[in-house]
Amino acid sequence: MNILLTGNSFHGYDADVRDALLELGHSVDFLPHNIHGPFNTKADFSKKLRFGILPSKFKFNAFVNQSIAHYNRLLLQLVNKNKYDLVLLIGAKTVTETTLSAIKTPKVLWFMDGINYYPAVQPKLTHFDHVFFFEPTDTFAQASMLSDKCSTLHLGFNPKRFFPLNMTRKFDFSFVGSYYPNRDELLHSVVNETKNALIIGDFQRSAYEAIRAINHTQQIPIEQVNQLYNSSKININIHHKQSIEGLNVRTFEVQGSGNIQLVENQLAAQEFFTDGENILLYSSPEEFKDKLLFYLDRSDLQLKLRTNAYTDALANHTWKQRMTTLMDELTNRGIA
Repeated sequence: MNILLTGNSFHGYDADVRDALLELGHSVDFLPHNIHGPFNTKADFSKKLRFGILPSKFKFNAFVNQSIAHYNRLLLQLVNKNKYDLVLLIGAKTVTETTLSAIKTPKVLWFMDGINYYPAVQPKLTHFDHVFFFEPTDTFAQASMLSDKCSTLHLGFNPKRFFPLNMTRKFDFSFVGSYYPNRDELLHSVVNETKNALIIGDFQRSAYEAIRAINHTQQIPIEQVNQLYNSSKININIHHKQSIEGLNVRTFEVQGSGNIQLVENQLAAQEFFTDGENILLYSSPEEFKDKLLFYLDRSDLQLKLRTNAYTDALANHTWKQRMTTLMDELTNRGIA
């Protein structure tokens, strides 16, 4: 199948999807568009200035609007020039309704965020032949408006980027993510009970000195995240409130790295994993603390968890497997 993959790039997940489609034997043209960041490197500073600092601090949107207009023109040029069988969009935050109306090729959206947090995207949903949401409650909520032309498609991981490494596990636990008060409270409940921990995120806002002391940096390159997972005895994952039943991408990355993960007892986690066998699930702050401390002292149980996590992730949760599910769904619905 000849596919145009386009949309909002974020941490390279769109490139992972492209590579998965190529592995499945499809022909793929790739048109990413990134005005949302993250812009972490010195080379990205001009983008950070144009698309981050100027709009947010000074309400100067000229560069943002110019980039969106250019992207939409380029997208239409590609569609009009090539005979695609499918246009697959990720995010659709910067594609316009005018552009979507002009594209007559079958259009499919995979929305990897909570749709209620992006009201500008909601009117665009009806322009698609099918919409995949990562969050099951979004699928349920939008089903009536979309005449059931929507499904849940969970996120995944790239086994070339996340995999087991033979490294010293120097951290009792680590956490990667943005500051939120609920995360602050959970992390504080265990930080003084462990010997060595690391938090990556904007936790200098923490209410607790002990948390601020182990928050060494706001961000690390995605290439280093796999090393961090492999350097940690337990990887803590605390979801943003947009994930009501679904799972963020970190869930699958930690599993794919072959390491121990402590995460909320989400409905999707119950469906995919087995507590105590290939993951650790918690349902309360008390269980969060008890499980972390218990498994830190049980090195005899850690190896089994890591081995099972990696085996299961490789068998069931790669981007390639997600793309197989997506294409099967479109075939069954007569879209592709």
